Amino acid sequence: MDVTFDLGQIKKEDLDILSSNEKMQSDEISYQVPESWKKVGIPFRGGFKEEFTGPEAKELHINFLRKDLLPVERNIPIWVFYPLSSINTLNPRVCPLLENRWIASKNEVTYISRPLFVSDVSRVFLDIVRDWIELVIIADPKNSGEALRWEVQFIDPKLLEDQYVSALLASGQLGQVAMPQQSPIAVSSSQKTHLALRERFLRSRFREYMQKFCLYESRGFHLRWRRIKGQVEFRYRMANAKSTENRYS
Repeated sequence: MDVTFDLGQIKKEDLDILSSNEKMQSDEISYQVPESWKKVGIPFRGGFKEEFTGPEAKELHINFLRKDLLPVERNIPIWVFYPLSSINTLNPRVCPLLENRWIASKNEVTYISRPLFVSDVSRVFLDIVRDWIELVIIADPKNSGEALRWEVQFIDPKLLEDQYVSALLASGQLGQVAMPQQSPIAVSSSQKTHLALRERFLRSRFREYMQKFCLYESRGFHLRWRRIKGQVEFRYRMANAKSTENRYS
């Protein structure tokens, strides 16, 4: 069953209070769903509202991310993938990735030397992955001057995911709920359920961030690459990623 909440009932002031809480100094804010929201109408029972039950309902929360452009603060390795299907016309000799004001090389490794930014991810996520990403440009048999596809690749994403989950579980961020006074056996069972639910959520959150991860130039422009006269050169185009204060999603 899918349940939809009216997020318009959440006031920005409530999110600002949560973000100012010393125990939750983060760009990710966890809003605990009020008990009055945890009901769903049953059509065949005349619209009677049934309360949510179970451990997941007890810890139901909505997470918000402050929208900002975050500096990567690293040089990012970059290389070109040449498909074998077009290797006779597009290859490193015919269409090389040349050094320019954006691309530098050291010990035969090319990298982007200019400052880059990301959006729609948390600072914790970026801290975990910033040293383990690379940019791959996909060379394909398009006409000269057309945009080339590219993507960010994460090195050993399973290890990075485990590090992300461990870091947030250890810090107690994102939806940690105080446990009521219970017997030792009950507390142990509740804690195991709580940790299992949080870990499942954090792993889903990490994978969502990987899918959203995108690089921007300092003014909020999206990176763009194209092939010009046998070379792979850098261009950028406008994207809606301008930094905005106190904006959540």
